[in-house]
Amino acid sequence: MSNTAEEIEIRFRDNLISSQLIETESSGLLAVSGGVDSVVMAYLFAQVRDNFRLTLAIAHFNHSLRGEESDTDEDFVKDLAKALGMPFFSEKWTSSERGNWEERAREARYSFLNKTRQQLGYDWIATAHHADDQAETLLMRLVEGSGYRGLRGILERNGKVVRPLLKFSKAEFTHYAGENEISFREDSSNQDTRFRRNRIRENILPQIKKLNPHFSQTAQRTASNMVEIAEWVEEHLHDLYGRAVSVSDKGFIQIDGKELKKVSSFLQKELVREVVNENDLPWRGHVWNNLNHFLEKATVGDIMVLPGDCKILKDRDRFLVMWETNLEDLNAFQLDIATPVSLKVRGHNFTMDLTKEPTFSSDGATEFIDFDQLDHGSLHLRLWQAGDRMVPLGMSGHKKVSDILVDAKVDRFSKMSQYVLTSGHEIVWLCGLRLNNKFKVTSSTSSVARLNWSHAERPEAH
Repeated sequence: MSNTAEEIEIRFRDNLISSQLIETESSGLLAVSGGVDSVVMAYLFAQVRDNFRLTLAIAHFNHSLRGEESDTDEDFVKDLAKALGMPFFSEKWTSSERGNWEERAREARYSFLNKTRQQLGYDWIATAHHADDQAETLLMRLVEGSGYRGLRGILERNGKVVRPLLKFSKAEFTHYAGENEISFREDSSNQDTRFRRNRIRENILPQIKKLNPHFSQTAQRTASNMVEIAEWVEEHLHDLYGRAVSVSDKGFIQIDGKELKKVSSFLQKELVREVVNENDLPWRGHVWNNLNHFLEKATVGDIMVLPGDCKILKDRDRFLVMWETNLEDLNAFQLDIATPVSLKVRGHNFTMDLTKEPTFSSDGATEFIDFDQLDHGSLHLRLWQAGDRMVPLGMSGHKKVSDILVDAKVDRFSKMSQYVLTSGHEIVWLCGLRLNNKFKVTSSTSSVARLNWSHAERPEAH
């Protein structure tokens, strides 16, 4: 531990420079609760304000947990801001909702800080998390069964939020406050062991420190190592994503099974999580275990349900990913062909217009039909249905659409969102796949319509 307040100030200044957490001539919002940690942080920033040419303000979030005591905290921080020559902003929170109070309070606090920063134009937010907070966080994450991402602990930088005190202990702040005769508030709720973090702080951490008095510093080094490991994983995931992930011709995200086999099972699972987990939902241990088995043992047609209303399908030499929302709003469309038709249908564009110069190709995305054969009063674009039949181009007899899809090796997900263009009771076109022989262009055709079914968007690799 540093022996003098001056040494703490020097370390604080040097850490700001070496970590490049903030830029000179920038503006910051200091999150101050009134406790020794955040009050000392405010004083330390006041010490370097002129050298770094900083514009600083103090923000206080009143949780209203301790009644008048919470209001007194707010008044104390307001007076501190005035003494340090910094603008003061606050918000009072009340919540009657049940559930995880700690998590809801945290979300509300950061919502206030981010809103204030954005509205007032500050560049960054500083919080007073320190090495002991890091130790508590890692213990909590271990209890929860977190993976390497969670074991990064409290990040020194997370978006616009910086934590410049992670290399300091709480004891150092108490020492600094004592040497400089700085007053601060004691939050009685910090001893309330109904809260999980407090139980770890009061009951578990002291026992661990009997075994390793420097555990907080050890935890900080572990978290720093995990940050480097996470960066290594992200780098390899980005490369693997570019090689293995694409969009199928039906608009589903597909993962190349051959590319997956080239990497470890760990990276295979991480890639699926990267593709699937848009909302950063937590994955429990059994999900990882089941996914590992699925990627290794699944046969064609097997489906696994993942968090976030997502399903992954094994399809020959690839895996397909689909969310339940992909199948929402797959309605039938009645078409008015008095004018050119243009529709966006579940990641695809459908167009139909008249043309005098048909240019035939074999890609299936574009077809030309005899416009006069259509029942103009009953033209629809809809999902195919069990029992649908048509006479494929070049054939004379009917064939089930389900058999056509099987012959074309269309995967199960794509079958679920396969559209057909119908005229009356007849299928004109199995979109993107097969044309009905009845509607083909012949030498006697006088009016030609061009149909196109193309993929609308392609997501970029992360």
